[in-house]
Amino acid sequence: MTDPDTSAGASREPTGIATRIPRSEYLGLLEKLPAAVYTCDVDGRITYFNSRAAETWGREPKLNDSAEKFCGSVRLWSTDGTRVEHEQCWVALALRDNREYDNLEVVIERPDGSRVTGLAHAHPLHDEHGTLVGAVNLFIDITDRRSMEEALRDSDRRKDEFLAMLSHELRNPLATIRNSVQLLRMDPGDEMQRTVLEPLERQVSTLSRLVDDLMDVSRVTMGRVRLQRGDVALERIAREAAESVRKEMADRGHTFTVSPVDPQLIVHVDEVRLVQVVVNLLTNAVKYTPDGGVITLSVVREGEEAVLCVRDSGIGIHPELLSHVFGLFSQGATTLDRGQGGLGIGLALVKYLVEMHGGTVAARSAGTGKGSEFTVRLPVTGSSSRPSPAMQPAGTEDTPGNEGALRVLVVDDNRDSADLQATLLRHNGHQVETAYDGSAVLEVALRFRPNVILLDIGLPEIDGYEVAYRIRQHDVLNDVVLVAMTGYGQPEDRRRSQAVGFDHHLVKPAEFSELRAILASVAGRRTPA
Repeated sequence: MTDPDTSAGASREPTGIATRIPRSEYLGLLEKLPAAVYTCDVDGRITYFNSRAAETWGREPKLNDSAEKFCGSVRLWSTDGTRVEHEQCWVALALRDNREYDNLEVVIERPDGSRVTGLAHAHPLHDEHGTLVGAVNLFIDITDRRSMEEALRDSDRRKDEFLAMLSHELRNPLATIRNSVQLLRMDPGDEMQRTVLEPLERQVSTLSRLVDDLMDVSRVTMGRVRLQRGDVALERIAREAAESVRKEMADRGHTFTVSPVDPQLIVHVDEVRLVQVVVNLLTNAVKYTPDGGVITLSVVREGEEAVLCVRDSGIGIHPELLSHVFGLFSQGATTLDRGQGGLGIGLALVKYLVEMHGGTVAARSAGTGKGSEFTVRLPVTGSSSRPSPAMQPAGTEDTPGNEGALRVLVVDDNRDSADLQATLLRHNGHQVETAYDGSAVLEVALRFRPNVILLDIGLPEIDGYEVAYRIRQHDVLNDVVLVAMTGYGQPEDRRRSQAVGFDHHLVKPAEFSELRAILASVAGRRTPA
């Protein structure tokens, strides 16, 4: 670096720094620092700068020049885009307040318009008598780091968008397959057809669960999950979770025991999310317990905590894996055939969701081949005189035709899905018409006068939200029951569908029993003409 002009009393030695190191050696050390360093006097006039400072500023200022105070030819900005005047910069504050300012993230705009982001550290300088004589500033360039962080955020955003699109695209074919299975079950035919139906149904359920987990893990890790808490009896949580996996356990020949639960054991939780926690633990036990094994679910109270425990007699957990068994995408050793399957995200979701509820989860195992134990601890609310409404067990409306004949309009741009849904509904005694795009819905609805419209949201040209809004503007159609049948199932999707007039929101591939229950409620409240 060229020596600054010393005719105005400039000094190459930082003002106010007393050192026993020879001057040339000291200045050489400052030149080697991987950071910009400069000093100024009490009025802000620059008295020293190293070559990294000149590089950061994009120029070399004159020393001891009042016009160059704090290198006045550059602009300063805060990271939120607010302009920072030189008299209010970090060094000026250190001089004014006579105190240190550290780790201030600032942006320097050079004369050519390029910008540098860095962490600034400003410290006041005193002479041997303690008199303030200036300040020293250290500026660490973090521009590349911030660029990488922004690239990572952008990559993470695109990943979330991809997962959302993948989820939606997978749900449409899954819905078609599930409706096909439902139709075949109504007339199961010969033994071979019945043999094929059971594994087909299981695999559709497995795929649906994997799609749900993919979406949930992305939302949870980004902090986008909001809990809808209420006082809930753990007895019901255990019952609902057990029913969700009981058939899968029976197929594997597992002995499954649910210990009696005190009906007065109440927790303040998001019921849907806690059921998801227990289902994931039980599914994990099923996955890693050989056919014919033993699985137990118990819920007890210990002091002010509710303790939920899932035990199995499965393959156990290697000691090296125990410490990170709840890590994202973490799995035990798998063979080439990946017999256990899964994505390694179920237990990670368990940990995230339990901790969001203020609880803890822990895993124990005596070693490989000796089974596993997963324990969830949650704060106890106490007893509830007004328990929340019981969730309706799946399959309670499983008899074809018990909801009465309705006029149903099915709207879906996936023709296979729409046509199979229509066939399934006709088989249950309903009058059905179909539409394959949003622009045709109003015309068909005004002619057909449906009692219920099953409406996909992700339609081309006019999406389901806009179609629902337009339907609600027609007095003739104002009382029609709108049911969203969609691959978009996140909380914001549900809130938006409710805002535009949907009465129900079902996520593909929805269980037909869910739809049947809605149709039954509509038929039950109709007034005869």
